[in-house]
Amino acid sequence: MPSDEQPRAKAAIAPAPLVLPTPEELGVGAARRPAPAPANALVDWAATRKRLQDLGAVGFRLDQLPAGGARFQVWLPGRPAAVQADGASEADAVRDCLERARTQLAASH
Repeated sequence: MPSDEQPRAKAAIAPAPLVLPTPEELGVGAARRPAPAPANALVDWAATRKRLQDLGAVGFRLDQLPAGGARFQVWLPGRPAAVQADGASEADAVRDCLERARTQLAASH
């Protein structure tokens, strides 16, 4: 039997917008870097030598960069290349390099 009713137009229903949380809201955002040390900040060499010893470092080098700032390199046993970091100051370069070396060692164990 044919129906006398006209088909009803379906109302367009817009889907709710998809909102994704930010990586920081999920707790997976990039680690916050410490504030840079002042350009005239001094390196605590006693603490640095202790950290180098704790890492098992077999050598290190500190260079002044021509454009300013510094580069610190650390050689770890069994690694083909030095771990290195550049910084606006010697203190920044040393701090970042030692943290990078610690992270690499932790990842390999």
